[in-house]
Amino acid sequence: MISKINVFIYILTYYVFLSVIYTYATEILRNSNENFGPYILEVTDVIYCRGPKVRNSSIYSVDVDNNRTSPTINMNFTYMADTRITEFKINIYNVKKNNRSNSLWTYNRKNPCNHYFFNFIFSKYIGSKNCLAKKGTYHIMMEVDELAHSYLGPNFFYGQIYIKAWLLSQQGNLLCIQLNCFCHKK
Repeated sequence: MISKINVFIYILTYYVFLSVIYTYATEILRNSNENFGPYILEVTDVIYCRGPKVRNSSIYSVDVDNNRTSPTINMNFTYMADTRITEFKINIYNVKKNNRSNSLWTYNRKNPCNHYFFNFIFSKYIGSKNCLAKKGTYHIMMEVDELAHSYLGPNFFYGQIYIKAWLLSQQGNLLCIQLNCFCHKK
């Protein structure tokens, strides 16, 4: 038979357990509001990188204009032949105070034109819905905030991040860049 002391100990243990969970939950919620929410993305640096393939199938340049009311990314692509984009990769990393990074998000998409975001960008700026870019030069100017909110959503983590993106075809690399960014509270 259960004694009154055992019942009291069970109730006391349950109360302490709930108190600890409540304390941690409120602390997590309080900190998450300080580190996550509506944001403005500032691109601080653009670094060209080597893609995973041996050969490059395009010539490109990327420039960021932060002097506007809405910062823009300007890209110039020259495709040396008709090129079908076959893969899109993006990695987003959080940079901590000791300059170590941890992966927040990794995305790899075969047949990127089946993805709503990439299909929209490609059809709007290249003029093709089937991921085929005709030989030639293309100039793309995108607003950073519009691009970030379309892809990352209206809320994100505050602080220093970097975004590494690859665009690939079967013939070679089409794009490999790293965008160093700072995510400010809006």
